[in-house]
Amino acid sequence: MDLTKPSSRYRFYVLDIPNQRVLTQGMVCNGVTDKNKKVIYSNRPGSNASSKGLYKVGYSYRGRFGKAYKLHGLESNNSKAFARAVVLHNYRWLPEHETGSPIVQSQDCPTVGPGFFKELDKYIQRSRKPVLLYIQ
Repeated sequence: MDLTKPSSRYRFYVLDIPNQRVLTQGMVCNGVTDKNKKVIYSNRPGSNASSKGLYKVGYSYRGRFGKAYKLHGLESNNSKAFARAVVLHNYRWLPEHETGSPIVQSQDCPTVGPGFFKELDKYIQRSRKPVLLYIQ
């Protein structure tokens, strides 16, 4: 996920690293922003902010937005992700395609539209190895 790009653009990429190619891309929202619409990053509980770094995608569960995946922060700047309940989930009001204006913000979770979530779910389910998520 490249949160340095505007939220109106594709910024969630599924990569085939050994073959150096992008398999798919989609929209994703971020946590809170400052007055200039720049993403605020924090590992503090209750901050509603995104956290940079590498994550392992954990087990799935059914939450208030349907199926979701627990995320385990693997670095010091996202180490509280699991305790903060930062999860990968979908939200029906997120667009599936690039837009002309910023999209909604989340409360710190990487959140995608339902169609893109179904696509991600297929990749996660098929993987025989742990799936990693990187946020910058």
